[in-house]
Amino acid sequence: MSEANPLKLAQTLQETLTRYITTTVPIHSRYPKLKEDFWNILESEQLVKGPYIESVPDFEKGKTLRSLLQKNGGFMHDGLGLIEPDILDRKLHLHQDIAITQACKEDKNLVVATGTGSGKTETFLYPIVNKLLKDKDFNKPGVRIILVYPMNALANDQLYYRIAPLLGQTLKEYDITFGRYTGQTKRGVERKRVVEEMLENSKISDIFSDDGIPSNWLVTREEMLANPPKVLVTNYAMLEHLLLLPANSSLFSTTALQALVLDEVHTYAGAQATEVAFLLRKLKNRLGVDYPLQYFATSASLGNSPESDEKLKTFAANLFGENKPVVVRGNREAHAELSVGQNDNFNLTDKEWIGVADSFKLFLDSNPNENDQTYWNLEECLEASDLNLRYFQEPDKDNYKKLSDSLFDVFTSNNEIANAAKILQAGIIDFIELAINIFPLSTKENAALALTGVIQLGMFAKSPINGFPLLPCRHHIIAGAIEGLCVLPSNINEGYSAIKLAKSHSDERGVYYPMLTCRQCGQPYFEGFQHKGKLLNQRPSVKTAVRRRIFWLGHTANSTTFDEDDESELKVNDWKKLRISPNTGEIVSDDTGILLYEVATEEDQQEKTNYLTKCVSCNAKATGATAEIITRFYPGNESLSSVITQKVLEALPPKSTDNLPMAGRKLLTFSDNRQDAAFFAPYFQRTANDFAHRSAILNALKDTDEPIKFDTLARMVRAYWDDNNSFAYPNRDGGFSSYFEDIKDILTGRLVAEFCTPPGRRISIESLGLVEVSYEKRTFSKIVNKLTEEFSKFANHEQIKNLVLIFLEHIRRSKSITNIPNKPDLEDGLIWGENYRGQRCFEFERTSKSATFAWISKIGTKRYNRRTWYLTKQLGWKDDVSHDFLVKLWEYLEQSKLLIRAGTGRALDASAIYISKAKPDSLHECQSCGLKQFYFVNDKCTAFGCLGDLIKSDDIQLSIERNHYLNSYIQSKPLLVCANEHTASLSTELREKIESRFHEKKVNVLSCTTTMEVGVDLGELEAVVNLNVPPSVASYQQRTGRAGRRAQAAPFCVTIARNSHYDRVVFADFESYLKKSPSDPLVHLTNATIFQRHQLSILLSNYLNSKLDPKVLKAPTLIDLFSGDLDDGYQKFFRKNILLWLESPQGIQAVTEANLLIESIPEEFRGTLVARLKNVSVLLVDELEKFAAIVSDRWQRYAQKITEAKKLVAKDDASGASLITRWDSQRKKFMGQYLVNQLSEKGLIPTYSFPVHSLTLEVTKEKKHMKISG
Repeated sequence: MSEANPLKLAQTLQETLTRYITTTVPIHSRYPKLKEDFWNILESEQLVKGPYIESVPDFEKGKTLRSLLQKNGGFMHDGLGLIEPDILDRKLHLHQDIAITQACKEDKNLVVATGTGSGKTETFLYPIVNKLLKDKDFNKPGVRIILVYPMNALANDQLYYRIAPLLGQTLKEYDITFGRYTGQTKRGVERKRVVEEMLENSKISDIFSDDGIPSNWLVTREEMLANPPKVLVTNYAMLEHLLLLPANSSLFSTTALQALVLDEVHTYAGAQATEVAFLLRKLKNRLGVDYPLQYFATSASLGNSPESDEKLKTFAANLFGENKPVVVRGNREAHAELSVGQNDNFNLTDKEWIGVADSFKLFLDSNPNENDQTYWNLEECLEASDLNLRYFQEPDKDNYKKLSDSLFDVFTSNNEIANAAKILQAGIIDFIELAINIFPLSTKENAALALTGVIQLGMFAKSPINGFPLLPCRHHIIAGAIEGLCVLPSNINEGYSAIKLAKSHSDERGVYYPMLTCRQCGQPYFEGFQHKGKLLNQRPSVKTAVRRRIFWLGHTANSTTFDEDDESELKVNDWKKLRISPNTGEIVSDDTGILLYEVATEEDQQEKTNYLTKCVSCNAKATGATAEIITRFYPGNESLSSVITQKVLEALPPKSTDNLPMAGRKLLTFSDNRQDAAFFAPYFQRTANDFAHRSAILNALKDTDEPIKFDTLARMVRAYWDDNNSFAYPNRDGGFSSYFEDIKDILTGRLVAEFCTPPGRRISIESLGLVEVSYEKRTFSKIVNKLTEEFSKFANHEQIKNLVLIFLEHIRRSKSITNIPNKPDLEDGLIWGENYRGQRCFEFERTSKSATFAWISKIGTKRYNRRTWYLTKQLGWKDDVSHDFLVKLWEYLEQSKLLIRAGTGRALDASAIYISKAKPDSLHECQSCGLKQFYFVNDKCTAFGCLGDLIKSDDIQLSIERNHYLNSYIQSKPLLVCANEHTASLSTELREKIESRFHEKKVNVLSCTTTMEVGVDLGELEAVVNLNVPPSVASYQQRTGRAGRRAQAAPFCVTIARNSHYDRVVFADFESYLKKSPSDPLVHLTNATIFQRHQLSILLSNYLNSKLDPKVLKAPTLIDLFSGDLDDGYQKFFRKNILLWLESPQGIQAVTEANLLIESIPEEFRGTLVARLKNVSVLLVDELEKFAAIVSDRWQRYAQKITEAKKLVAKDDASGASLITRWDSQRKKFMGQYLVNQLSEKGLIPTYSFPVHSLTLEVTKEKKHMKISG
């Protein structure tokens, strides 16, 4: 169910994290006091802070765009009168009015520093269009306006949805050409084909499908080079390439530039700001711009301190190399119609507002489609909450008013909304504090519930003029986990006397050591570091030897070590004992200290430390990338993020009555790290959909007491998702399908995998006692009856039945199954996971390596498998009886056709498997290894190698209130989810496709880096989740500013504090972080290294112009610069050519142009910079000579290899010919590398945000064949 109450969401997150941490870092049932102490200390810990509420009201209003037209006494070209009347007649924000006036009337430079969603684009778009419409030399060729964006995603968004509709549709008759020239712009492709690809994007198609892509929109490189667009959209890296390569020279062949635009200027920081400052000077230098050039810089994340304006003016002037700008800021104000205490205003009581909150929750959940959000549907919900309808007037039928308009008209006269708007004008405030201010006579709980109603209605009621909410708000919450848990060891009780929520701790009571727990059984351990006769609780920073030691908490339990294969030999654990002083950690030899039991660890030679790879309680092993089977008391960043994101997603109202993933809910997540963002999307989708399947199974079984087959279960699960408008099932193409027949094999396979694969012994619905597995009743009973007759001396009927069920589970959980209903592909990794693909099977006795498992151990060996272990070691049966029982059971399973041929052995017939609700109180738990199990004999644990006894599982630990998984499967009712990565590593086409699917609610979660931090419009968005604390408040404001545009409810902005120092510091004082102002940007103009790279790029551009054919559009490679035979004398030859070129007229002109760049630096910095510069001509020769040496050396190595191979050919060695081909291919590949990439890598041209002082490892030697013995 959705939740508009941010306090409820914060409470849900707090409860969820408490449950999640205690469930995922389990504690063994042998430690009931520790388990309860941990729950209590965690329950009292504040894991969530907030909510804080922020008002984001509309901006002050100015004049209309129509009033600024020349025909109406204004100053803007009348051609702009073609813009749609609703835009022309809508009042501009005051800052837009001021910016347009300053830019168009006064020809001022602008820095527009206003908030997200403030219409910054209009502050430069209307002025540059006005400039173009008034251009007296309009027909003269040449680029007039260059718009530079920090990333392609934003450039595309602005081009597609803002610039193209205005210039290509509204003002098409003026034929203002425009185009995007970036790395994504096609070359060598016909315009027709590019246009067809563009229209495959649904968002572009929605705008241009009727008339097609306009002719003045230039979409290929050839078009733009032949006829440079008046408006050029690009990024700074491409602008560098445009100036460098001769093929692009025609783009800037005519000096006609009139304005520059840098959007999201706050992203230009540090060295990148310096690079861009020199780039813009180089551009003007190349074009011969010796006149004042107007510029526009915009950002929603610039400083707003008293001295910020002056700093911004200096920054912009230094960045653009032009006069200081006018800084334009936007002031937000509550709706003018709102006023507190007017005579005609009305009040609602706290109880009435609580009724409003309940009504709107029901209303939005029941009517996710906007067309259904009518007064009559709302009226039903209001009546259900027993609310007086006197203030909820029916919309005016004659004027066709929307419900949101009518509510706006009425509630502008409400005192609670007006009062909330007034208080929020002061800034971010704690939600509870605001609630108490609005409802001072109410209890804290009721005040919070009532404020939820105020915010909900205030967000839904929208102005009929501009669609802006009556009370637009945003909620901020931060959630985190614990650093860890540490323990004060003791000889009493469970081996400890106190615990603390910290990685380590020391106080007057003694030394607290970091606790760890087994991932599987929950056995607690703790670690210490032995150094100079002490056991320390932290690893000391010393060069001398420090030994890490792991200890069992408390007195040891009986346990046996074994290898958890199907067959294994046994070993008895050998404990090392140590005594320490609890107060100081000193190691003592007498009986005064605390006795500790050290467990055996394995030394990692590479890491120089010791790891516990196998739990001595349950024998579970560390697998995969995990070094240890034990873990600290921290759930892990990714899993924590997934749990929180799931809860935020569930709190949003459904958005569709059609079958869409998660019923159309959606949000953005942000990571600073590209790898983290790429990892999170598939991780979240996989884990969320695992939960969705388990929850759906439980709901499907809820109304039936009969066991059902997998194909029937699949249909019932589909029906459940269908009822929740979320049957959009992932298919093999990466999309989803709402047709059962298309995906019934995948769905059935996923359901089978839940019960027939090894993972999930702690978290599956079977292991948690919610569902039980049975087999075809008649067949199963016949087998049990036969065995009971033959082995009645050793076990009764019930015990035999349980043994058969236990041993069938061995087969089932190993995925030795076949004949699955709906025929899912056993090789499909989408269904089974990559680790469990393929047919698995059993053979009676190991006769070959082809079968996966053997039913019995070889006679005469001392090795046990799971079945022989249980019968002999746990139940005390003799070896011959155990053998006979297993022989007979195998025989009857084959005869009954429960086991049928599969692969090279036998597998379980999956069509005979049935699923049903589990009987209450049927789950038991081992006191030793902690494994939960349904079926057993004589209360003996069935786990391989365990000698433990069973007890009934703890009702508290298996309660919905305490167990995270039970709560998620039963209480939360998760639905199917679709999550996608959105990072710069994706191709443009794929990224745009994903954006389109997100816009259409077909993707629920976009996992982003900074690619979505800036203002790509994704439509309605009601939540943003930061997967770590953003590095600056500017980044935080950019990310959270994405939420709330056109949303129906106040958006949630949830930040996750990871287990890092920075994140925990912000968590400790989140409110101060929220109230911070972004820092003011700076640009340094005295960096000689960066400056000379730009000088070198000028010289290189001119030199390449003499070497390359400008008519050839292909990207140049190394062979275009270094041609011919690169023999021993090539380096000197190349140096000589460079010197000759520098003495030529073209070279002299290039050096003059490079040195002229110095004149563009302000005098206050010029002297400092010049003192650090080298002679640019000498620098060019030296750097290119080094470059030539690297390339020629490699070329000569390949030539030598080819010569050696030719000698082999002369000796009739058959390998010679293939070696010639190989080394020649390698040489061509090396020389075919893109020249620009190599120049950038060697630091010869500007690199912007990419490092250049790096090492390159290249293997050029032949691989030697070595024989390794041992």
